[in-house]
Amino acid sequence: MSRLNFLSALALCLTHSWFIHFPSALGEDRRPERVVTLLPSIAEIALEVGLPEANLVGVSEFTDFPPSLKNKTSIGNYAKPSIERIVGLVPDLVVTDRDSAQPVSEKLEKLKFRVLRVGTASLSDIRQAYHLVADALLRTEAGNDAIHRFDLKIDEIRLRAETRKKKEPRKVRVLLTVNEEPLIVAGGKNFLDDGVALVGAENIYHDSNSAYPRVSVEDVIKRNPDVVLLLDSSTDLVRAERAKKRWLKIPGFRPAKNARVVIVKSDALIRPGPRFPSGLRDLESAIYGPEPIRKPHE
Repeated sequence: MSRLNFLSALALCLTHSWFIHFPSALGEDRRPERVVTLLPSIAEIALEVGLPEANLVGVSEFTDFPPSLKNKTSIGNYAKPSIERIVGLVPDLVVTDRDSAQPVSEKLEKLKFRVLRVGTASLSDIRQAYHLVADALLRTEAGNDAIHRFDLKIDEIRLRAETRKKKEPRKVRVLLTVNEEPLIVAGGKNFLDDGVALVGAENIYHDSNSAYPRVSVEDVIKRNPDVVLLLDSSTDLVRAERAKKRWLKIPGFRPAKNARVVIVKSDALIRPGPRFPSGLRDLESAIYGPEPIRKPHE
C-alpha cells in the first residue's frame, strides 16, 4: 500500500457515529446474497460475522485479507469507488464507512440500493460495526460470537497492561507517526490512540483535537516521548530506515539516546476490524520489547 493510500485509509476511519438506510425493496427478513464492501476492514468484518465469501461479490482496492479476496471484483479506490462497477454487480447490500464516498452512497440510495454505513473510528465503533453488519446480514448470532472472540482478545491485552502497571506504574510515552514528510502522527479520537492506551502506554498527542495532526519535530522534542514508533505498511524498507536514521540523529532526543526508534510494520494495526487485536500485539512488542507475549492463562 502506498503512503498516500495509507493516509487515505486512515482518513476514512475518522467517524464517530453511524447511519443506516435501507431504501431498496429487499425485505429485511431476507439475507443479502450479493454484498459489496467499500472498505477493506468492513469486508473482513462481514466475513467474520458469517457472510460466505461467495456472497461477497465486490470489494474496494487493497482488500487483501484473507488473500483470496484479492481475486474479487474491485470497485476501485475506497475514497472514489466506481458507481458503474457497483451497479453492474447488482448488489442487494452495499456496506461502507459513514463518511467515505458520500456522493456515491447518495447516488446508490437514489437508485434504490440498500446501503449500510458504519463507523470504524474507535474501538467502540469497531464493536458496533460488528453488530450493525451482522444484523444487516441477518446473522446476529454469528455476529455475537464474533464480538465475543474479539472481546476476549482485547481483554487479554488489557490484562497484560494491568500486569505491567503493577510492576512499573509509569506509562511509556509514545509518539506514533503515520507519515514522515510532512510529519503526521496519531492524535486523539481514533482507534490507534485507543490502542496505545489499551496496551498501557500514553500517546503524547492524545490531547490533540485532530485525529491525525500535522506536527513539527520541534514540538515532538518538547513533548519528550520515551519511544518513537514509525508505523509503516509499505514495502519500501529503504524509506522507513531513512526515517529512522533521521530521528536517531536528533541531538539530546531521548528516544535517540536510548535507541528507542522502532519501525512497526503491521497491516493489522491499521485495519480497524477483526485483526486489530493482532496489530495491538505488534504494538506491544514495539513498545515493550521483542519478548514473546504470552496469554494471561499460559
